[in-house]
Amino acid sequence: MSWSQLISVLIGAIGVIVGGLITFWVNLHLQRKERQVQYAIRNRQEIYEPLYDEVKSKCKVLEIFGCPFNARTTLEAWDKLNPSTKLRIPNDLEKLVREFDDVGRKYYNLHYKARKVLQKHLKSHLEAIQSELDGQCKIFNILCREIFEGYREDFFSGKILEEKIRNYSPERIIKFRNDSSLTFQIFFDRVCSSIEKEEPITELRKSNSKVVKIAEGLKGYLQQKIELILEKYESKLSKV
Repeated sequence: MSWSQLISVLIGAIGVIVGGLITFWVNLHLQRKERQVQYAIRNRQEIYEPLYDEVKSKCKVLEIFGCPFNARTTLEAWDKLNPSTKLRIPNDLEKLVREFDDVGRKYYNLHYKARKVLQKHLKSHLEAIQSELDGQCKIFNILCREIFEGYREDFFSGKILEEKIRNYSPERIIKFRNDSSLTFQIFFDRVCSSIEKEEPITELRKSNSKVVKIAEGLKGYLQQKIELILEKYESKLSKV
């Protein structure tokens, strides 16, 4: 074999090797990109969307001074994530969730203490106006419980929450004698004034502002993540 033939063979071999390497790296890059897309979609479906839906729901309850937490957990969607899924969670999201959990637990405890204070004041004010109540009014303890259950968050906020969805009016719960000058608004204002400086109430209001702010921040973060994945990865898939 002449030198020219040998060189041609070597050039051809090198070309095959280089072409193979290029093909290998291109395929490897495409596989990585495909895995990246798959993980992004899985993160949206398994992590971001469940957390977003729950946080959004809790924000609505918190806005009207409700308590969407319980003694066991503040975010069920987070607790349900298995260890392998949590390995894919960004550090900044984990930090936000920990912060949300911390303020959520404190808010839950304050809400419990505030309910005790409100029950005591409600009972005291109802006892003071028993003579003003309609003779057909419900049993005292039942009346106290119904006002507490129906307007608890309103008392905590210090105003009757018009945006709160109700299928009843105050008059259906508490009825005054026809010759009485009392109204539910007057009764409501008296109770609010009496609980205004109670520490559990003032602390609950401070805690509510804090937990709402953190919840909104967490919701905004999750929404950004979802929108980014939809725009960067899934919108392109839908056009194929």
